[in-house]
Amino acid sequence: MDTRDWLILQTLSLDRNVTNAAQELHMTQAALTYRIKNLEKEFSCQFFLRTSKGLVLTNQGEIIINYAKEMLKDYREVTNELASIDSDLRGTLHIAVSPAFSKYKLPDILAAFRKKYPNVDIYIRTHNSTHSVELLKHDEVQIAIVRGNHNWIEEKISLGQEPIVLIANKETNLRSLPSLPYILYDTDQKLKQEIDDWWYEFFSRPPHTIMTINDSDTCRLFVSKGLGFSILPSISLLNKNYPNLYIRPLTHRNKKPLMRSTSLMYRKQSAQILTVKKFIEITCEQSGIKQIP
Repeated sequence: MDTRDWLILQTLSLDRNVTNAAQELHMTQAALTYRIKNLEKEFSCQFFLRTSKGLVLTNQGEIIINYAKEMLKDYREVTNELASIDSDLRGTLHIAVSPAFSKYKLPDILAAFRKKYPNVDIYIRTHNSTHSVELLKHDEVQIAIVRGNHNWIEEKISLGQEPIVLIANKETNLRSLPSLPYILYDTDQKLKQEIDDWWYEFFSRPPHTIMTINDSDTCRLFVSKGLGFSILPSISLLNKNYPNLYIRPLTHRNKKPLMRSTSLMYRKQSAQILTVKKFIEITCEQSGIKQIP
């Protein structure tokens, strides 16, 4: 077994789906299946049971997956420690990022980081925030940049927040919302819950949902065409002018704004790795945070 095999096993243990794992690993399904069969033959046991609902780990699979995770963790720690000795910063970064942040904020951060440290390899996994936190908890990544509030007992840096807004193609009275077509922005479960909680503060019946979309740009485009109104975080609208949209920040009954926060999370020991430390510093600088931990 080598580092590629460890990564294959770790990815399959998370996705439990050969198609998704092959896409994430940039492999063909045939190549991934062939490698797993060879590993199972090498160890004379079966790691996964194939079912109609995906892969299920066997007892032997649990053991080999835990081994692969530990080996990957040790390998990353050693390579980063060796790299940090060199004045020319090298090494690898493993980051989990929410889709919204990766689309609207991460490009500028990566550009600034790569300009300063071009020899650092960066592996980015884009997942919803809940899944990103789980990856961090299991040491699959060194940094997670997530949206909303999540339980995390170690280091957390607030990168800011922005309003959650109502968008429509014309001025809209809040009292009329239950009778209007609603385009549901399908995203992280915590955000769905926040929006649902706000809705039922004001209305006794559910919104008239006519379609569900998991991309904020597409959602905004459909709203601009008069297909319905939507409610979403304004991260995709910041510093931009949309004259064909009615945009209204939402508040609770107590007038407190409905907000969406962004946080950077990591383990305290990870900050001792120079690549991690420098990425945190640049992320804070790009986010306008003057007091860098």
